[in-house]
Amino acid sequence: MKPLQSIPEYFAAKNVFITGGTGLLGKVITEKLLRSCPDVGDIYLLVRTRKGVDPGDRLKEYCNHVIFDLLRTVQPDALNKIKLIRGNVAELGLGLSSEDRQLLQEHVHIIFNAAASVRFDDPLCKAILTNVRSTREVVDLALGMKNLQVLTHISTAYSNSQIFDIEEKIYPAPGDWQKFIKAAETLDPFLLDIITKRMLGKIPNTYVFTKSLAEHVINDHRHLLPVVIHRPSVVFCVGKEPIPGYTDNFNGPTGLILAVGKGIMKVALVDGNSLLDCIPSDDVAKSVIIVTWKRGFLPSSDGIEVYNACTNGSLRSTFNNIKDHGLAVISVTPVSCVSYPTIHYTQSKMIYMLLFYSMQLSLAIFMDLFLRLQGKKPMFVKVQRKLLLATHVLSYFSNNAWSFHNKRFLKLQKDILDCDIRNFQYCFEDTDLFLYYSPAIKATRQYLLHENVTEETAKMIYDCLYLLYCFLSSTAVWVALWASYTYSLPHKLLSVLIHVLQTVLIL
Repeated sequence: MKPLQSIPEYFAAKNVFITGGTGLLGKVITEKLLRSCPDVGDIYLLVRTRKGVDPGDRLKEYCNHVIFDLLRTVQPDALNKIKLIRGNVAELGLGLSSEDRQLLQEHVHIIFNAAASVRFDDPLCKAILTNVRSTREVVDLALGMKNLQVLTHISTAYSNSQIFDIEEKIYPAPGDWQKFIKAAETLDPFLLDIITKRMLGKIPNTYVFTKSLAEHVINDHRHLLPVVIHRPSVVFCVGKEPIPGYTDNFNGPTGLILAVGKGIMKVALVDGNSLLDCIPSDDVAKSVIIVTWKRGFLPSSDGIEVYNACTNGSLRSTFNNIKDHGLAVISVTPVSCVSYPTIHYTQSKMIYMLLFYSMQLSLAIFMDLFLRLQGKKPMFVKVQRKLLLATHVLSYFSNNAWSFHNKRFLKLQKDILDCDIRNFQYCFEDTDLFLYYSPAIKATRQYLLHENVTEETAKMIYDCLYLLYCFLSSTAVWVALWASYTYSLPHKLLSVLIHVLQTVLIL
């Protein structure tokens, strides 16, 4: 049975409470609601207080964000509906004052629970308090709401990543979430760190572990609250609207392409044939709004609907495809680079470390020395330290592949009314990755890197580094041929020597 109300009609006069509203996804959801559901009520965003920053200035700063430029053009008064609520998801009661708690419980109709720490290497205590206890606190707040219609919990498709074939259902819990919250509140954090590996078992990190537990906080309250679980895969930059390519972080392929494009990443601990499922943040926002709209029309039920918001289409690419398309984009729209963009994939940790020290770290030391001679602050070794840590933290995901079942998620497009197709349709078939990555690189240069180098200058630097690359490649081949002629090297050994020389010489 199709609902009789369109999505904008459903959200009309409904007040929304969003946790994680200052993150990329939170901002995109807020912008989409205000622009495509113009009659929506007030939108309350939970934000942490900043020392010395007036709440009014914080609201002005948020509303002046570039993500709202289009909204300011078409509906300038819509931003007046944004209300900031001071709090902290890591605190008991979400850090809300009694007045704000009463305000939310009397006026809110819909909750989007999007707040979470996405760091894979968080200490277990911190991850539990931020991702699990915060979900319990949101549920406690929701239980006291007089007019609540839907609580949409935004999880992750990798919440059960110890399983490689993931369906749209709740999997067995990795433990008792209530006991883990109590342990995080009472045990010494150092003790928890010691026993973390044993607690996680086959689960790769504390992020996945706690996101799985958080799903069970929601599931255990399905009898008492109208809940739904939304699981996006890797949330990528904005695909189409409001700003094509916009992002505020280096997650997903954008970070990989930029690191390679800048010439600071030459080797990756990656299986080139592994698949990475990415979904544009604006499509996540659309689907979050749709599942909320749909759950609002469902009859009361003891069940819980789970949606795997995964593309399973052309955006689900191998790392080899990401490399090929990324380098193609960089050749046309280069960033300000320090060496010619190349990347070598390996699954061997020993080879990775050897190439990391001989290629990446050596180049970083040289660049930092150059900066010191100019009287500037060194930075490249620090960046390499972060890249090394990120590589090891992400290696589980870059060397494995998952199959995500997403029939329920794709069916959402058939559930919406014809009048909503224009504003809420998403399609992942036959996506041209080149045309997708190109605006992502341009937007990241502008909004994230804030590069003051013009595109023409960046292109000139890229061309010069390419000539140097060709020179060093030719030198490597000639050195190998000379060695072969002088010392009569076997053919196989000659091939290895050419490969090693090319890899080491070409910075």
